[in-house]
Amino acid sequence: MQVPASLLLDSPPQPPTVSQQKCRILYLGQRIHSRVLDLLSFILLEMKKTFYKCHFHLKNNQNPKKFSQYFLLVLTTEKRILIFSSSTSSLLIYFTFTNLNSTLDIKIDLAEIFLLIGPLFYRNHPASICGKVPVLRPMDLMVEATPRRVFANAHTYHINSISVNSDYETYMSADDLRINLWNFEITNQSFNIVDIKPANMEELTEVITAAEFHPHHCNSFVYSSSKGTIRLCDMRASALCDRHSKFFEEPEDPSNRSFFSEIISSISDVKFSHSGRYIMTRDYLTVKVWDLNMENRPIETYQVHDYLRSKLCSLYENDCIFDKFECVWNGSDSVIMTGSYNNFFRMFDRNTKRDVTLEASRENSKPRAILKPRKVCVGGKRRKDEISVDSLDFSKKILHTAWHPSENIIAVAATNNLYIFQDKVN
Repeated sequence: MQVPASLLLDSPPQPPTVSQQKCRILYLGQRIHSRVLDLLSFILLEMKKTFYKCHFHLKNNQNPKKFSQYFLLVLTTEKRILIFSSSTSSLLIYFTFTNLNSTLDIKIDLAEIFLLIGPLFYRNHPASICGKVPVLRPMDLMVEATPRRVFANAHTYHINSISVNSDYETYMSADDLRINLWNFEITNQSFNIVDIKPANMEELTEVITAAEFHPHHCNSFVYSSSKGTIRLCDMRASALCDRHSKFFEEPEDPSNRSFFSEIISSISDVKFSHSGRYIMTRDYLTVKVWDLNMENRPIETYQVHDYLRSKLCSLYENDCIFDKFECVWNGSDSVIMTGSYNNFFRMFDRNTKRDVTLEASRENSKPRAILKPRKVCVGGKRRKDEISVDSLDFSKKILHTAWHPSENIIAVAATNNLYIFQDKVN
């Protein structure tokens, strides 16, 4: 995003001259205080080499029907959490002034129109010369994002997860070794609820990879580790949840043990189902669904791209084996979705046990275009509509996905493109 030079000046620029055919009232940027500019500068610098994650949080005193008009955007950079309030409004309008020789459009904020309309329009504008009255031309609704909170100085390592609690008053943030509990209204204090840092760092055997609150019980949360384990904790048990309530782990088959076993078993994402009954985890090759009442093994396992198992050595050399893929549920918890390479993403139907591979590309992003299933071929002859595993582009990957909570609308982030797909509409 290119910031207008006038927004970076300490003093406001001069009002637009009469000779300008089209101009904007740039010095309205005075209302963007220096702290906001500092925040934007911080974001631009930090986002160059950071992980960030967004959550939408509706304030508990807001009508859910007005969700599109007001919500909070919770965003993380490396070691800070930023909260923006976003609203949809038509604050900006155009005033059209007609002179004998030209027309001048000026964009102005209604909140400041009464403050600026006198000295700006009637001293320096041709409308004041020819005695013309400005004509109001309504604009489309615009989305505004305003920074509200900055939570910092609580994490030593990079934040990998944030999760808003069901009480809508607190949220937690997790890094490699600690999980902190925050209140939305308190920025300078957090409570450490999980700490796995050993006294001697040489004794460190695992790190925290993801964490999430239970969708209904505000006292429960789950976090995963790099060893492929999941821990369910209850904050009512103690202030520091150093002891878990439940421990989920699948025994490893000794016959499948290899150099890459520990790497590919590391969990990159963990998600509660909307019902709160199940937990879904994503490791490098599979998606697993766990029942909260059964800790010894998952009840469902889905192979995402098992054809890459023979290429783990090359994936290790180019660091792709450390990619962190996310996974999501649909609104009814009947279908799960996750990303893969070559801008492919996978969907698994839990009821019919069917799965499909789809591709997010510019060719498929045209309006009303129907996504065609793709298939990856391993060796031998392949059909015309199949793609060889050797021709996969590992630089194109879908790590982040999202599913609308009640409708069949999905969003996938493919490299630097965001694709939004909807179920077929008649």
